[in-house]
Amino acid sequence: MKKLARQASWFFAATVIVAAVFVIIIFLQPPNWKVLAAMSLTAVVVVITGFLFVKAMINIKAAQLIIENQILHIQPAVCMDRDESIEVYVSCFGILLQSKIIKFNQEGIRLKAVELGRYYITLTYGTVQEMQSTKLIYEEIRDGTLQKIVRRFRYETGVVPVITQ
Repeated sequence: MKKLARQASWFFAATVIVAAVFVIIIFLQPPNWKVLAAMSLTAVVVVITGFLFVKAMINIKAAQLIIENQILHIQPAVCMDRDESIEVYVSCFGILLQSKIIKFNQEGIRLKAVELGRYYITLTYGTVQEMQSTKLIYEEIRDGTLQKIVRRFRYETGVVPVITQ
């Protein structure tokens, strides 16, 4: 999540800087064509960085949606040298793997199956044409928590998880 927010900040800063340069060029009103070409190029860069910023903001909103509706939170590793942990969130809207977002039950992608094992969860999702699976490893879940996860998946997604040993 922090990586997504940092990425959005960079795109926003780039957009503001390029837009400021464009405004400065307009106010200087140089008489030759080279500057007009520079202004055109600047405008293109503003549009591109603005698009990237909007895309980053959409990713942040998707990540927030997954975190706010999490069914399962896994912390598989802690990086001691960087003082940060790798976190995985699973919700009815998708999976957030550190900064990678896997959406389902949105934009035509459906969650098709959930398999809960003693030390793993497998989620199968996709469209009619293309199916994908993601397997996440975690520490053993106790029976009470496992039943709670099964109920939440059934209630929030309509998919009844299969429990394997």
